[in-house]
Amino acid sequence: MQAEKRFEDKLTARLRAQALAPDDELWRRIEVARPRRHLWPWLGSAAVLGLLLVQEWPAGAPVAPLFTPYELLAQDRQLQQAYLDDANDQQLAALWRQRNALMDEMAQGHGESK
Repeated sequence: MQAEKRFEDKLTARLRAQALAPDDELWRRIEVARPRRHLWPWLGSAAVLGLLLVQEWPAGAPVAPLFTPYELLAQDRQLQQAYLDDANDQQLAALWRQRNALMDEMAQGHGESK
């Protein structure tokens, strides 16, 4: 029991005498030995998924635009404001006709037909 206690004391003293931070060379070796993550499996999966989507996309199906034209947003705001202002049926019908005409114009501009 005494021998174990002396060994522990000597070991503790020796460990405390050593520097706590590893040197820069050790960190360089750890960095070099660290396994790298490979992206190719993920990129391959993404490519296959993209090809499947393109292949399965219906031919001639229209693709929705990624943005809404300003004119349509302005027309929708006018409609919303008319509803908030309790506009009569004639005023609302006129605004809806304007919006539908704008939608028809936009559809013709994109090669779609109604």
